[in-house]
Amino acid sequence: MIKFEKMKVFYSLLIVLGSALALPSCEDDDVVVTPPTPTGPTLKLTVQPTFGTQDLHLDSTYTTAEGYKVQFTDIKFYLQDLRNGSTVLASDGLFDYRLRGTSLLEISGDP
Repeated sequence: MIKFEKMKVFYSLLIVLGSALALPSCEDDDVVVTPPTPTGPTLKLTVQPTFGTQDLHLDSTYTTAEGYKVQFTDIKFYLQDLRNGSTVLASDGLFDYRLRGTSLLEISGDP
């Protein structure tokens, strides 16, 4: 009787572990602004993060006024309703500085 229950527990654990390994990740994918490649005149928008008066670069070390060392490994922000006058350039999206550098948007059109 005890041997049967140990086998039952063993098979139950085996099924649970097998199920956990077979399930795909439920992690949300980031939405990144990726406009089409422009042809003709282009409108270019760039973003340059700064730390104080210096241009900020990821993974670089900066010193605060109090003497603390800080390092930025990620800079991301969401955009919504980005317009040039009445023309909608991007309805929404995520800007990822590590992936895009300073280039926020480049589309066909006059500035």
